[in-house]
Amino acid sequence: MTALPAAPFGALTPAIARGDPQFAGLYLGYLSHFGVAGCYEDYAPLLERSLADGWIFGLVAYVGRSMSGFCIYCRTYSVLARSPAWLIEDFYVAAPLRRLGIGTGLLGALRQAAAAQAVRRVFVQSDRHDPAMVGFYARNGFVDGDASLFRLELD
Repeated sequence: MTALPAAPFGALTPAIARGDPQFAGLYLGYLSHFGVAGCYEDYAPLLERSLADGWIFGLVAYVGRSMSGFCIYCRTYSVLARSPAWLIEDFYVAAPLRRLGIGTGLLGALRQAAAAQAVRRVFVQSDRHDPAMVGFYARNGFVDGDASLFRLELD
């Protein structure tokens, strides 16, 4: 496939999370990629509220007038870097548009936004058994932190 010109990027807003059908379609694609079934209306209130309350932030990528991907991240900090840090929670590019530079562009836009806010580290979790994603993040400057991620389920 031929690379597309750099996609324009915009902020993911509560209004987009609430009612943009393009974003809803992308988010359902993201969920489907991970084998999660459901309808967007099950997720929209949490996304909208989290964006409005400043718990999460996001960028969306466009090709023409079509939304092509998104990156959702949250704030944290890095004691070792002695600075704020961000954690990418959700990252997705529509399947037909992969390998065209949109994901790399999203990470570039994220890097610019992070630098503007004196963020010195960005973390992301990826399945080690997905060589395409591991390679993608490595090509974009991420290094394996050689750490395990543990989860505590709270009911």
